[in-house]
Amino acid sequence: MALVPLPLQDHAALVTGASRGLGRAIAVALSRAGARVALAARTQHDLADTARACVPGTAFPVVLDLSSVGSGQAAVEAAEAAVGP
Repeated sequence: MALVPLPLQDHAALVTGASRGLGRAIAVALSRAGARVALAARTQHDLADTARACVPGTAFPVVLDLSSVGSGQAAVEAAEAAVGP
């Protein structure tokens, strides 16, 4: 059975764990489907690699370190600024 791609233009997503593994795969798939994607993880360098794997202009890295108080709120605010609500 073939999967039918969902058109996700005009949609935004925040993907946590986007620097590798399943999170990276989800972020790339959402980008290819047309969504604007905020990529969240602890390492800026790894997020940049994921952003390069996405469709140009659709992926926006956001550093998120849940061990730091306030990082979650700051990441959500940065994500909304980049991709919308």
